[in-house]
Order: sequence, then C-alpha cells, then structure tokens
Amino acid sequence: MLYEDILYVWIALLLYAFIPECKTGLSLSASLGILVFKEILFLLSFSVLKKRAGPYFFLALIYSLFVMDLSLLGLLKVSEIIPFGDLLVVFWFMHYYLLYRKAYFPISKEYLKLFLGIMLPFIIILFIQDLFDVFKISFQDEVFIILAIFLLFAPALIKKLWPLEPLNDPFYREFISSFFRTQKVKIKEFYLLSMSKKPFYTAGILGIFYPFRYFFISSDLLKILDQNELLGVLAHEAGHVKQKHMLWLALIFFNFPLFLGIVLFIVTKFLKFSDFFSSITLIILGFLYFRVIFAYFLRSFEREADYYSYKVLGTPFPLASALLKIGELSGQLYKKNWHHYGILERVKFLSDLPGKEPLWEKFFKKLRILALLWFLGDIFFMWFLML
Repeated sequence: MLYEDILYVWIALLLYAFIPECKTGLSLSASLGILVFKEILFLLSFSVLKKRAGPYFFLALIYSLFVMDLSLLGLLKVSEIIPFGDLLVVFWFMHYYLLYRKAYFPISKEYLKLFLGIMLPFIIILFIQDLFDVFKISFQDEVFIILAIFLLFAPALIKKLWPLEPLNDPFYREFISSFFRTQKVKIKEFYLLSMSKKPFYTAGILGIFYPFRYFFISSDLLKILDQNELLGVLAHEAGHVKQKHMLWLALIFFNFPLFLGIVLFIVTKFLKFSDFFSSITLIILGFLYFRVIFAYFLRSFEREADYYSYKVLGTPFPLASALLKIGELSGQLYKKNWHHYGILERVKFLSDLPGKEPLWEKFFKKLRILALLWFLGDIFFMWFLML
C-alpha cells in the first residue's frame, strides 16, 4: 500500500497547487457552517456506505471534498493568509486520507512509521518553502534546489523513522554485501525491517546516490528464502540501481506538475471551462496520470529488474521461486498488481525469457526513449502554448 499512499498524497499536493479558487460569495460563518455539516456527513458516510461502496468510491469522495474545501469553502484563501498555510492544507487532506485508509486497510504502529517516513520529506520541503515566504527569502531556481536536496537526503530521514535495525547477523550481512560488491553497487548500510503484527515480505533499496543509499529486507522475508532465492531478490534490487530506475521514475514523477499546468492552460484558455469543471478535470486526469502513465513506467522498470536478475544469475528460477513463496504465504499469488504486475504474471515472464532476450532488451531501450520523449514533449507543448 505504500505506493498508493505516496501517489495519492502527491496528487493531493499538486491539486492544491493547481486548483483554481471559485468565487462563491459565502460569508465566513456560512463557509464554516457548511464545513462542519460536510464533516458530519463524511463521517456518517463511512458507517452507512462502507459495506456497499468500494474503496475507490471513498477515494473519489475524499478528493472531491478536499477540492470543495480548497476551491469553494476558502481553504485556499486561508492557506495564503496564515503562516505555514501549506502545512495546514497537507494535514487537512491527511485527516480525510487516514480515515479512508483505516476504514479499508489495517493500520499498525509500524505501518504508520513507514507512512510517516515517506511523508516527512514532503512535509519538510513545504515547511522550508513556507519559512522562505515568512522571511521573504527568494533566490533563483529555489524549487529545483529544494527538490535536489529532497532526493539526496530523504533516505536518511526515512530510515530514522522506519522500524529498521542494523542487519547484524554475520552470515547474511556478508552474503548480501558480497553480492552487491560483485555488482559494483555501493550500499552505505544494511537493515532489517521488522513488523510485529502481520507478516511483511519485502526488500528494497532506499536512495539514489551513495552515501545516502541503504538496503533493507524484512525479517519475515529473510526467514522464508533459501540462499538461491535470496540471490534472486538481491539481483532484482541491484537491477534497479544499475539501470538507474529511480532517476527515470523521478523524471516522470516530477513531470506531473508540468502535465497539470498544460491541462489547466487548455481547459481555462481554450475550452473556457468554469473553475468547477476545471477542478473536476484536474482530479480525473491527475488520477489517470499516475494510474496509467506513471504506473506503466513503474511496472516496466520492475519487469526490467526481474530481467536483470535473470541475466546476472543466468537462470529465472531463483527469483521465480522467491516470488511464488511470497505469493503463497501472503495470499497475493493470484492478485493483479498495478505497479509491479501480479506475482503469477512476473513468474510467467521469467519462465518465458530464455530465447527472447533481444526482444526485451530492445523494449527496455525504447522505454527510456519514450520516457524522455514524454518529458521533452510536455516541455515543448507548454512552451508552444505560452507563445
């Protein structure tokens, strides 16, 4: 769920940046009255509709209410007047999102730490920007410098909040570090992720650049894998670093504001949409951007990491076996997955690889060209519209 958490919060932040304010003429007392009444209805809707409506209904509902608060009930105006208004907006959205999250998915103390670790860098960026506004500090390329700092130092913040402890087992520490050395992948530190309530089968690498790059593996996953299966997982994670997937995904990820800017320009200047319909259009296309465009690149890079594991180890079986174990124990074997492909889909891909290497290598090259064209195309289109 962490992928969903990150993307949904990011969509909310960027909607906040682009949603236009509607002039309703409501007094402050009327706006507050509607706000309180809406909150009561929102809370009641969970008890009445939870069993009848699925999570996507409530996800659409919380975005609609959030945009209503911003555009119609004056939250945008309040955020501009008071110091640190950006943080107020973030926490306001979070009160919607955490209620939705709790209604449909269990939230443990450890999961909250994972979620807070992901959110904290975004909150710090907004805090710095608001601090600059309070003290009237401004300089050239301010946004890009803050984003660069975010990419560099965020992993160090995340690892402080996540339930991580150093991987002290001498055998596994040497086994894992030795493999990464052979792949020429520099890792600053190795961590064990422990979740007390529900088994959690995951591994990953935090950070794009060394020395702010850390490897973690959940204790539950480490227990169930044999050495060959562990090698398959390690090779997959090494593939993400060697193929620079995080940089490519960052390119697509941070292209989203440019995409929304183009959409907003078209619907307001050319199509003459009202503020209300402009807001609805941004919500729908913002959601589709991540669930279609970003998700396509995310799945494809996961597939390339699976391919890297096959190429490095010379066989698809270590990673395929590890995936099957994870699927069976987690109950996710037959589930589809929008950001990684489903486990059975990944196993089938691995088993079908022998003899098809040239086709897939050609595909992965085209994938990078497509990502670059998408980014440059948005820049050119925005420049063309602004002429």
